Amino acid sequence: MTAAPPVAYRAEKRLGQHFLHDSSIVESIVDACQHVIAAQQETDHAPSLDSATATTATNCEHRGTSKTDGDNDGVADRAPCHAIVEIGCGQGALTKSLVALAKPAGLPLIAVDIDQRAESAIDHISDATFVLADATTVMPWSISAAMTATRLGQASTQTNEGTSDDPLNAPSCRGGRPLVVGNLPYNVGTKMLLAWMASPAKCLGFVVMVQAEVAARMLAPPHLPKRRRTSNGDHACENTPPPTPPTPPHLPPSGQPPATAEQGATRQSKDAFKILTQRDAAMPRSFARRMERGALSVLVQAQADWFYWLDVAPDAFDPPPKVQSTVLVGIPKRDPLSAEQWQQLQNTMATGFAQRRQTLKKKFPHARLEQAGIDSSMRAEELTNSDWMRLSGLVDTSVLPRCPTSHG
Repeated sequence: MTAAPPVAYRAEKRLGQHFLHDSSIVESIVDACQHVIAAQQETDHAPSLDSATATTATNCEHRGTSKTDGDNDGVADRAPCHAIVEIGCGQGALTKSLVALAKPAGLPLIAVDIDQRAESAIDHISDATFVLADATTVMPWSISAAMTATRLGQASTQTNEGTSDDPLNAPSCRGGRPLVVGNLPYNVGTKMLLAWMASPAKCLGFVVMVQAEVAARMLAPPHLPKRRRTSNGDHACENTPPPTPPTPPHLPPSGQPPATAEQGATRQSKDAFKILTQRDAAMPRSFARRMERGALSVLVQAQADWFYWLDVAPDAFDPPPKVQSTVLVGIPKRDPLSAEQWQQLQNTMATGFAQRRQTLKKKFPHARLEQAGIDSSMRAEELTNSDWMRLSGLVDTSVLPRCPTSHG
């Protein structure tokens, strides 16, 4: 018996729908997913990128923050991928290829969409589970855990209102983290990303397509001024040492097979990170010129390492949007901020990037800038990620060398 053909339906402008139909873009996205899974399959030995992007445009820096007791997002609680969650499955152009990636590994493919019509569109794709949900309010790790619990027969059917068979009411299920993949709607893409960044370690990684301008802001490094001098005429010093490449995990000599399965996984992880870094470093100049640093840049880079993957032209969609799109890959930090620290950083960003043309001395008390070792004559977009961590009080500044700041 042949499967029913896919059901095509008209895109809704209010939902920001633009359906991907270019098979070459689909293949590239699946390839990115494979690299994320490979990079994360040996978490304890995978090279950390927290201080290793001096050669890439993301300029992600080591923050020096430590996990607080009781925070469950640490490395010890991390587990392998246990599902692939597609956000915004639409008419299923990407869904079928993701199933082909997930099925051999024994991973469920969960297709999420806010439009009920999408269920009929992907109904012909076996091994794909459709979930009707608003991804701006229901987190992908909750969906993944609920569906896993349902598969294991552990779903709770009791709610405050009575009995329910809704899998989203199932209890949280430990044992893995979902890989989040999706063509995010332009009108809510940033909102989704910031919601996910509140608890990034609950996901294995992210392969997302967003508006090119949003992607450029996410990857934007600090805008270093041509001259940085303090009030006494000296060059402003940097308390943060220059980023250094990560120490690679121990590997057998080149040309020899891995001695153990663990070393084999470590080599594959290292190779996957290398490919992600190379793709990021090879981003087109046209994309790099769009980069404008803002609060979004600091927030997403604080919680994950982001890599450029590829640009997507409007004609790859139906209907074609008026803007260019970009696919990014995100790997959660090993030491993400806690919920309290995340809120603290958001508050600092709101103050720092208000009135962008103003210098920091008009936004923050001089004592606070001096304690963080930051030149008060600088503007928000000139600060590094480490600068923002110190200014937010998320790093112990008592051990930092003192640096003169501008009083003018």
